[in-house]
Amino acid sequence: MNLRSILSLLVIAAAGSTTFAQSIPADPSIKKGRLPNGFSYYIQKNKFPEKSVQLQLVNDVGSILEEENQRGIAHFMEHMNFNGTTHFPGNSMVTQLQKSGVRFGADLNAHTSFDETVYELPLPLKDPAMLMKGMRIMRDWANEASFDAKEVEQEKGVVLEEKRLKMGVQERMSNQYLPMLFNQSLYAERLPIGTEKVISGLTPAQLKRFHSDWYRPDLQALIVVGDIEVAQVEKMIKSLFSDLPKPGMPKNRTRYNIALTGRNQYMKVTDVEKAGAEIQVMIKHPGRKVVTQEDYLAHLKLQLFNEMLSTRIKESRYQHPNAAYNTFSASVEPFLAGLDMFSFTVSAHESKLDQAFKESWLIVEQVKRFGFSQGELDRARTQFLRSMESAVKDQEHRSASGLVQACKDNFLHQEAIPSLEWEYQFVKQALPSISLQELKELGASYIKDTNRDILVLGPAKAADLLPDETAVVAGITSLSTQPLSPPSENTVTASLISDLPVAGKVKQREEVKQLGLTKLTLSNGIKVLLKPTNFQNDEVGFYAFAPGGISAFKDEELLHANFARSVGGMGLAGFSPIDLSRILNGKIVNASPFIGERSHGIQGMAAPSDLVTALQLVYLQFTQPRPDSAQFTSMIRKTKEALSARALSPENVFADTMAFVLNNYSARVLPPRPEELDRVKIEQVMGDYKALYADASAFTFVFVGNFNTEAIIPLLEQYLGSLPALASSRKALDHNTRTPEGAITKKVLKGTENKASVRLVLSGDMVVNAENRLALEALQEVVQLRLLEELREKESEVYNPSVRTTYSKLPTGRFGMMITFGCSPANADHLIEIVQKELKKLTLEGPKAEDVEKFKASYRKSSELALKNNGFWLSYLSRQSENQENLLDVTESERLLNELSLVQLRAAAKTYLDNGNFIRFILLPEKGV
Repeated sequence: MNLRSILSLLVIAAAGSTTFAQSIPADPSIKKGRLPNGFSYYIQKNKFPEKSVQLQLVNDVGSILEEENQRGIAHFMEHMNFNGTTHFPGNSMVTQLQKSGVRFGADLNAHTSFDETVYELPLPLKDPAMLMKGMRIMRDWANEASFDAKEVEQEKGVVLEEKRLKMGVQERMSNQYLPMLFNQSLYAERLPIGTEKVISGLTPAQLKRFHSDWYRPDLQALIVVGDIEVAQVEKMIKSLFSDLPKPGMPKNRTRYNIALTGRNQYMKVTDVEKAGAEIQVMIKHPGRKVVTQEDYLAHLKLQLFNEMLSTRIKESRYQHPNAAYNTFSASVEPFLAGLDMFSFTVSAHESKLDQAFKESWLIVEQVKRFGFSQGELDRARTQFLRSMESAVKDQEHRSASGLVQACKDNFLHQEAIPSLEWEYQFVKQALPSISLQELKELGASYIKDTNRDILVLGPAKAADLLPDETAVVAGITSLSTQPLSPPSENTVTASLISDLPVAGKVKQREEVKQLGLTKLTLSNGIKVLLKPTNFQNDEVGFYAFAPGGISAFKDEELLHANFARSVGGMGLAGFSPIDLSRILNGKIVNASPFIGERSHGIQGMAAPSDLVTALQLVYLQFTQPRPDSAQFTSMIRKTKEALSARALSPENVFADTMAFVLNNYSARVLPPRPEELDRVKIEQVMGDYKALYADASAFTFVFVGNFNTEAIIPLLEQYLGSLPALASSRKALDHNTRTPEGAITKKVLKGTENKASVRLVLSGDMVVNAENRLALEALQEVVQLRLLEELREKESEVYNPSVRTTYSKLPTGRFGMMITFGCSPANADHLIEIVQKELKKLTLEGPKAEDVEKFKASYRKSSELALKNNGFWLSYLSRQSENQENLLDVTESERLLNELSLVQLRAAAKTYLDNGNFIRFILLPEKGV
């Protein structure tokens, strides 16, 4: 279990000014109430996205409340609420929602943790009756699970398979160290997934008892955020939830804690599959809720502290490229049970871990002893305030999910729920008053020598190389006493471009009125697509591409070409990454080069006010990439170490096997051998990068967002029209990496856990057009529904089967479908047979009308949201242009969806599911089954 996945709500601990002692005013747009039976509710009108609503039922109940013979019951209870309630028997709830476009798992979902169980339901509101249906579902989830004995028995297999999916090196190691991190508290014995013994033996009676004890109105809240009328929703809540029974003698909802003992602890944990080594230092502290303005000020100081510490660490990596560590991070973060902690992690090759720890902890010691510089604080203030300004500009487009989270935190943890405008005004007032001395004291208060846990993780084969407790503590102690000085700081004030390049001109212009789109051709041959939108007030996204990518290089050139992907991280012109970070401080902008398999380009985004800066970055990425020998040497070293450890991971070996087979056994897709990296020269890597970006005439740029077309054109002429144009013949090459035909089985025996990972791949030729793409996407949904029904609901041998389809038009039209699931090794062959049987049934009988109805509802819902999303348009326009497809296809999507028939899908099933190409990939434990 990843430690971050079990962390609770952010809690703050820092000193604050007594001038901010008053409570934080609640957001006036949130209607908060409590019924006589104790049931709480939060309602907020939010028009983005239109005609939709987010519902969450929050239960102040989790695995920490389980008794020893109930371990796993809270999570199992969550599952049972999807397996039949009073008004939605069996699987009818899921089925009805799917017909309205709500997908199980992707939309309709729930989670259980130590201290909460939350049910999530996003709903489209085109049909006015949907809101009442959603409220009825919430009412049933609150109190009306049916606990059918057959459903309970079947769900045991599903939950045990979910538990099986978590098995692996991370779980094995965390099972050893979590009791130490949790100070041997009850949390160490109440991991939400539970135990196999308890899960296998659960009875309806046990579930009913737990449900009766804890699913009660005084521990529940309903959150409703969306395009609704608040008064109407409040009336519904009072009507539906007021009669929830209030127990006469409710069990006490104990608030468990993790006692701070003052002790320091150490543990070394190794595993045969652990790749690389790391040291974690975690120093626990009492937490602090954000209730008063004083609390918010402390919260603000902590955010500044974390931001400056993160930046200091990032800069130290550039300043010391020969350091022994591979990665290094530190911050104050939430923990559990009202605690927070200073968390430090450094990773390195096992032979260098001790040295890596000392080098990285030196940064922590400097921060503890000296704090930060005025320049660091000024930059953090500027960037923080700019981010807040951007949020305020776009508050009308805030997603419902963030608003729901704030209400949930208020209910579960009594955190304040201020309005965004209040936060902005408070930050503007408070930021200038935060001093360097306060932040220095804040760091020193967290970086203590008590309640400190040291965790050393590494590969079992190198256990003797890992430092023991004495060595780690000695490292901390020696650094705390040796003479140090604060890091020096160079101020960078230069502009990105001092002399403007000679501008080009728009040579050709065309309007595509159906899409609100302008097409330009610049004098150097660059093509530009401009789609202004009002979906986000402070956002312009862009994407540029040209044919070529890695495919443009021969096999013998591949080693260097792959490292050309790293050039963007070495800086631009005469500016190091640190210089660039400081020049761009206070701006909302990013632009990064990418090199894909068949194309290369640049992608990024900017606030409208920072678009000039973004275009300057693009210009420099074409014309002045910056070589940095020290950074490059460091990257090569770290890559070699990662490659050396790659074979320890079963997942990596499995992924490499799949890539090799699916790309027609081409060595181009395999990672290089570590020793091959000794041949990599920075001069050749830079030459390959420059070769790809030397001819701008091959590029198409797409801009989507809040801009004025006439105002942006002069900027494009200045920074894009001035790029070099060579009219070269570079293009994407076909290396014959098509997925091989026929029936193929590849088994990989790797790992020790009793679990199997299955990947089934169908592939073949495809005529790529809008109609066929839609049919393929429909088949994906149909197969997904069938496998959920057969493998999960009927067989109870799989937790969550997944189906994903892909297509490519170039170099030839091809499709792929991958079916993924995990299971018991003993069930793998049996489940594959069921999959094949269902695929065959689809080719003979075609899909059910009900399944097609569900797909159409889901597709229509997602399309309506996508059409008002900048990211969709940027992706769509880029893809259509790169594939040389009709830009107007999107205008035909509703017609094609309406015309999509059972006959058409039956024909598609025969084409895509029954062409004889079927590859089985199965990862099994090394000892077999």
